[in-house]
Amino acid sequence: MRRQTECNLVVRLTWDVTLGHSHPRYTFVCVQDEDMAAMVARRADEFAPRGLRLVGAEASPSAGRDHPWVTVGLGLPTSP
Repeated sequence: MRRQTECNLVVRLTWDVTLGHSHPRYTFVCVQDEDMAAMVARRADEFAPRGLRLVGAEASPSAGRDHPWVTVGLGLPTSP
């Protein structure tokens, strides 16, 4: 039996589109708090769609409906 987790934040992971996809691909994960959101973003490669690379992570308590998406710190390289 899976343990049910309270979903206070939705994390949206954005994957690159360089492999012939015409628009971004996303994975959505429900988490309890900001610490869990950061952990999901750091470990995203463990559940990455095959051949895709993580390019961004945002979180919102309402999946972007009533609250904007806010960037989750990833330590990703930034563009110049």
